Amino acid sequence: VQRFGETRCNVLKIDVEGSELKFLQTEASFLTICDSVFIEWHTWAAKFEQLKPILEGYGFVYVKTIDENELMGTAVFRRP
Repeated sequence: VQRFGETRCNVLKIDVEGSELKFLQTEASFLTICDSVFIEWHTWAAKFEQLKPILEGYGFVYVKTIDENELMGTAVFRRP
């Protein structure tokens, strides 16, 4: 498996169909080299209130929610 090393990721789009929490919990080292995150979540698997503190814990700042309904949502976070 090839790794990206320390190359920065300018924008990470997270669209993992219900595995959002698992991804955020297991990819801490990768998230440290990301500048911005666009995340899609599915409300049957995770709530925004669960995702937001995890991303903030990695140093991201909430920018805005793009869309949210009873099934899913999308939001943007970035590093200050």
